[in-house]
Amino acid sequence: MGRLILAAFACFLVGELLADELDRGPRATGFVPSFPPKPHFRATQPSAHGARLRAAAPLPSFYDIRSNGWVTAVKNQGGYGSCWAFAACASVESALVKAGLAESPDLSEKNLVNLKGDSGEHGIYGGTPYSTLGYFSRWQGGVREELDPYPTSGETVASFGKSPELEPCCYVSKVVLLPPRASVADNDFMKRALVEYGALFVNYYSGWEDNSAGTSCITDESYLGEANHAVTLVGWDDTFRIGSHTGAFTVKNSWGTRWGDRGYYRIAYDDVTFCMSIGAAAYVAETNSLSASVVYQYDRTCYLGYESAHSSSFSGDRIAGRGFNRYTASGDQEIVAVGLFAPI
Repeated sequence: MGRLILAAFACFLVGELLADELDRGPRATGFVPSFPPKPHFRATQPSAHGARLRAAAPLPSFYDIRSNGWVTAVKNQGGYGSCWAFAACASVESALVKAGLAESPDLSEKNLVNLKGDSGEHGIYGGTPYSTLGYFSRWQGGVREELDPYPTSGETVASFGKSPELEPCCYVSKVVLLPPRASVADNDFMKRALVEYGALFVNYYSGWEDNSAGTSCITDESYLGEANHAVTLVGWDDTFRIGSHTGAFTVKNSWGTRWGDRGYYRIAYDDVTFCMSIGAAAYVAETNSLSASVVYQYDRTCYLGYESAHSSSFSGDRIAGRGFNRYTASGDQEIVAVGLFAPI
């Protein structure tokens, strides 16, 4: 009897869901909020897990997962718009370390960029956490960096090179998509997720950083929602000051160690672009698969079908949509896992 997985993956949506060192010159970003489009769901009843992230328990004024060793080395995306892949892989690596499954994992961003599976532009031109769902739901990754190394130069599809399908060294069993911040003071939800899951995929508008000080703060409301860069959240400090603004997040960038504070920097709570258009994402990873030989899946992007469904039967707050996937088994097989979208 064979063993199979039906889109083996859990994606939980929280709340309301509608060159070696690049140290000078323009830096590549690559966060594109407009593509792929977001799934449109509204949670009706929060789960116990969601309630835990919303809990009113006090948080420390300072927190940094680097002190726990839950972060991996700073990397460099070079001239490619692949920041989203670096943020995702850094989050998965952090989850592996936090769970005690690996000491210093190094996942291939190139493999994720090339095999993400949606019908949009090549991954070197940008993406979001939604761009990672298909790749991880098919259990194609993560793949070790040494097997599919990232290019050290260039900025075109040709120079980036292609990627083969390789045996993963780890698997993502769950992605938690947090809602966008409702205001610059709406930070506790994200802080609790950082404590629970490890490093988070986050986004903001890159362009106004003080490179020497390693800080960023954009307060001009005209930039609201115009995030263009993905980084990795590793901590916060309620007392850290950026100009007249008090309180900041600590993030790991993908521009090498000769930028900012050895590759890290601060983004003020008051930055009006930070996780405002698309919320943060957390990844839960494991090193053992379910030994499945077959994955049945229609939607290689893992969510775009919901977008088209929303435009018809899911439009309106009071309309409940229903649907199903039908698969024809290729033999006598045992279902060992089923993946789905669900509010938590």
